[in-house]
This record gives sequence, C-alpha cells and structure tokens, in this order.
Amino acid sequence: MKPLGFTLQEIREFLDAVDILHDRAGHDTKPPTAAHQAAARDVLRRFQEETTVRLADLHKQVQHADEFLAELNPLIDKLDENTLLPR
Repeated sequence: MKPLGFTLQEIREFLDAVDILHDRAGHDTKPPTAAHQAAARDVLRRFQEETTVRLADLHKQVQHADEFLAELNPLIDKLDENTLLPR
C-alpha cells in the first residue's frame, strides 16, 4: 500500500476494517455490530476506489517515464559515439 501513497494511518484504517469483517476486532471485545461491519465495508469500498485512481496515476507516470527515456537514450548513444549533441 505504501507504493500507492497511503499513509500509515490510512493503512491502519484499512487493516482495522479487514479485522472487523473477519471478526478479529480483539479478544476482549464483543463481536462487531452490524453498523461496524457496514462501516468497515464502506472503508474497503473507499480504498478500492482510491486505489483505482492512484493506480491510473501511476500508469500515467510510468508512461511519462517511458517517453522521457525514449528521448534520453538516443542522446546517451550519441555521447557514447563521442559526437556533439545537436542544438
């Protein structure tokens, strides 16, 4: 989740929601209520939507990096040939 830019607090929120849905809220606590389970499902849906957006942004960044590298590689090849770069 860190590569997607989620904070530690957001990761904790996600993990807490997963625990609630798996009924692992804690040994000394009561089973989660229906309201807690509904809220946990909402958290997971929100993370699904946010992850989709963040992944699309990462794909765009990779595309831009590929384009930059495609322009950079010929320049490096010319340097390796000991030629001057065109102005």
